[in-house]
Amino acid sequence: MELKPYSNSLTGTWTKYNGDRYFSNPVNGIFLLTDGGNDPFAAEASIDILKDYVTEYVPPGEIPTDGTINKIFANVNERIIEMAQASCFDGVLAVSINLLLLRKNKYCLAYLGNCRTYLCRSGMLLQIGKEHTRANELYNNGQIQARADASATDSSTLTRWLGSLENTTPEIKRGDVYPSDKLLMCTDGLPRLFSECEILQLIEGGSNPTEICQAFFEKSLQAAERDTVTTIVVSINEKKEQHTPSEGMKLADLAAEALATWSEESKPTSDNNNKLTDTPELTDTPELTDAPEETGTPELTDAPEETGTPELTDTPELTDAPEETGTPEETDTPELTDILEKTDILEDPPPIPDDINKTTKKPDSKANNLNTDTKTKSIWGPPVSRPVEEKTQESSFIDTNYFLGLVLSGAIILVIVLFS
Repeated sequence: MELKPYSNSLTGTWTKYNGDRYFSNPVNGIFLLTDGGNDPFAAEASIDILKDYVTEYVPPGEIPTDGTINKIFANVNERIIEMAQASCFDGVLAVSINLLLLRKNKYCLAYLGNCRTYLCRSGMLLQIGKEHTRANELYNNGQIQARADASATDSSTLTRWLGSLENTTPEIKRGDVYPSDKLLMCTDGLPRLFSECEILQLIEGGSNPTEICQAFFEKSLQAAERDTVTTIVVSINEKKEQHTPSEGMKLADLAAEALATWSEESKPTSDNNNKLTDTPELTDTPELTDAPEETGTPELTDAPEETGTPELTDTPELTDAPEETGTPEETDTPELTDILEKTDILEDPPPIPDDINKTTKKPDSKANNLNTDTKTKSIWGPPVSRPVEEKTQESSFIDTNYFLGLVLSGAIILVIVLFS
């Protein structure tokens, strides 16, 4: 159930101080109302102490037993008496208090004094319990025929209250609550101004607790003389179930997000030195005459004739190269030691210049294919182009990601079907 409370208080015309205090905690279902007469300090202290005891000794969501409630009220009463004695208060602290717990579609009301609690249901108003006054005691004992026959003094004289040295055992009432029920907690100033029929009309005339409390407030202001009026209105509503996605949808969303992240990370980029972009697949390798131009490959045609480098015409054709997954044979490529023996260059060749890849001359297509598809060694250092086997590893990595993506997509669909 969902609780929606609203509270307000209006100071009376014949009182100097507002001695009423209230507390509302709809999350834990705790509602407190006290009337300390002209002593706001006693009313405030009673609420603070009782609130702390209820929070400490009553687990959230649980309805306490009568024994637990009696112990709580006894401890609160002792604390109030000690505070009165410590402040050298000569009079009697008489505090009326109502404790209302709303939990698990049930209510539990424990009270002392003359504060009232009403339950409004299906157009009917029911007072939960009767206040502890001399008038009700006379009526219960049969000494008067009706409560209205009691004098004003008997109606305002308390027989139980918080701060007493005698009977401080609270009266406890329990019952069920249902959606659309409304509960009204009020001090004795409200029934002095309105009859129960008028109270019912004001409750039924409001669509929510705020409007109901405002109606009581405005009507009370019209009275020429009044006591302090404090009200707490609690509306019982059905708890709206929030739509939450199923576990299958949650897993599907997580898997889709992971797949998207994975795909982004696995894309080859030009900034990554370990991956090549815009490289044609091996299966689509063009003919030797249609090979793409590679401006970053050093020119091999200008090599000096005395180096003894074997002619390019001895290089095997591309169609005779091994399969993609294999390694090109190196039998036809002369060893580096043989080349060095046939040349007159220095023992330590100069380092490769930084701008060697910036040449603008068009390289020979056969030389380009030779450096790209074979492991031809050069006297100037390692080949500039990337070996075929590295491209093969990159292609295999992308194919593996694509296959895993298909498997993961199938798993997502299976999870959605199982949990839907």
